[in-house]
Amino acid sequence: MKSEHRKKILSAVACAVCVFLYYAIFGVIIISVGFSELEPWVMFVGALIPLVVGGLLLSVTASRIDEIKGGQEDDLSKY
Repeated sequence: MKSEHRKKILSAVACAVCVFLYYAIFGVIIISVGFSELEPWVMFVGALIPLVVGGLLLSVTASRIDEIKGGQEDDLSKY
């Protein structure tokens, strides 16, 4: 694997990890605050949304890594 590919994969993974941690922390805050102040269904929805976004983020990151490995490093050139 080229060093250029490795840098692009590393940057995609680093961005995904940062955003995933943001949503994970947000979900934990919703759950911790929810035990004392929110109704159970609000707490469930508030925790479910960050989990869904995190799962979608992992899926998009995996497809981006496949694109980079397949030689499609610059997606913007298609448009």
